[in-house]
Amino acid sequence: MGAKDSKAMPQEGDTPDPFASLDDEIRTELEYYLSQPESWKKDLQGKFAVIKNREIHKVFESRGDAYAYALEKFGNTKFLIQQIGAEDTINYTTQALLGAV
Repeated sequence: MGAKDSKAMPQEGDTPDPFASLDDEIRTELEYYLSQPESWKKDLQGKFAVIKNREIHKVFESRGDAYAYALEKFGNTKFLIQQIGAEDTINYTTQALLGAV
């Protein structure tokens, strides 16, 4: 491992960071979502939140509706679609993914 490597190798017993592969923009949006009150999340359990620029823009019953809204509102940019109550699963889109759709 050279001096240029910025991430330390995980040590035995370390808990891996499940969000390590996320880019900074999406990580910021996810951290914002995770900071929201549990009471808010409980009331909207199972729905899909559209998050961009540290703001929850709208919540939908389906991932498809959330995705359509985000594409229309934000266009070909990064945004987070997070299912409320499913914090271990992260759904988001990037410019690269949009080209493949």
